[in-house]
Amino acid sequence: MYKILVIDDEKPIRDSLKGVLEDEGYNVFTAEEGLSGIKMVREIVPDVVLLDIWMPGKDGVEVLKEIKEELPQIPVIMMSGHGNIETAVKTTKIGAYDFIEKPISLDRLVLLLENAIKYQKLLYENRYLKEQMKKDNTIIAESPKMKNLMDELNRVLHSDLTIVLLGEEGTGKEFLAKVIHNVSNKDGNFVEINCFNQWHLKTTTLLEKVYLAKNGTLYIKDFKNLTVEAQEIILSHINDYRLILSCIDYHINPKKEPMKILHNISNIILNVPPLRERKEDIKPLLLHFIDYFSENYNKKLNFSKQSLEILEKYSWPGNIKELKNFVEQMYITSKTTTILQKDLPEYILMNGKLSNILDELFHHNLLREAKRTFEREFIKHKLIETSGNIKKTSEIIGISERHLSRMIKIFSLEKYVK
Repeated sequence: MYKILVIDDEKPIRDSLKGVLEDEGYNVFTAEEGLSGIKMVREIVPDVVLLDIWMPGKDGVEVLKEIKEELPQIPVIMMSGHGNIETAVKTTKIGAYDFIEKPISLDRLVLLLENAIKYQKLLYENRYLKEQMKKDNTIIAESPKMKNLMDELNRVLHSDLTIVLLGEEGTGKEFLAKVIHNVSNKDGNFVEINCFNQWHLKTTTLLEKVYLAKNGTLYIKDFKNLTVEAQEIILSHINDYRLILSCIDYHINPKKEPMKILHNISNIILNVPPLRERKEDIKPLLLHFIDYFSENYNKKLNFSKQSLEILEKYSWPGNIKELKNFVEQMYITSKTTTILQKDLPEYILMNGKLSNILDELFHHNLLREAKRTFEREFIKHKLIETSGNIKKTSEIIGISERHLSRMIKIFSLEKYVK
């Protein structure tokens, strides 16, 4: 239950707000003047403070200053019966979340509280994110393609250019966007809009996210799905934040309207390579995730030389996300701390075997030698598939049992026969 503190010298207002907000499900505390209000802020650390400006003794502006000095993350909504624009601007500059006039519209107050709590939650999440990113700003870039990407990124990191990240699912576009935000030393929040989530594209939600991203970074995932209206809202506030866009590719449907968000602003397109095109990064990434999960699972895994070789040959269609999930799976399922070849999942082993077969095939210069290698591996695979049943295997591959038996002998595959 969220805690709301009402600081107001008028008892009828305190009691009225307490009753209404408790009916809305909030845990409401009250204070009748500034000093007791500050004391209560320290004791209960409320989620939101409703603070009257004009009070005897320590007025609302002084109380606001003290709250912001000690607990700047708490949203403070100022209240006044005779407010004006000058007062609202003054308190906003000090750090007030918003300003509401008396007599108070309860509908507007409830909406303000909901938004203020979301804002506070986002502040906490971003503080946690920044702490984590300080621990882990590491981008693995041993491969030539990643080194080139880092060179391009460093050239535009502190510019005002919008950055467009293109790459397959799981290549680390969102992580890269968060690193850009953190390294750029932005004071504001890192705010994400996911264009596959229709709720994110509603006007009210967009305006809220645009507001939360002020002086920070607005990251838009799958931006090609932005509606024209959404693009206009984002562009109208473009000077308030750093904009980072991402999607899988840049092929825009010609039947759709042109992307205003790209054509109306300066941008640079960066291609994030899939893991299969940055093989040199697989082992460093693997070691990175081993260290990452060792704290959570209170043990550290090692991979044998043979298992590492297989993992480096695997194509990783799910990219970095798949590699990370694989390492965690090994932590959960492994009964030993050393992962041998036999401990690897079957789908990875099969992929490794296929890579070895292809290597052997292309090593041959003569077609008949390559054909012989293929026939041997094909028959071996089908025998394994049928548990060594010659009759069933011959039916599947379309040759007689006698012919199959002869080929099994030629290729020395007897051990695969039932």
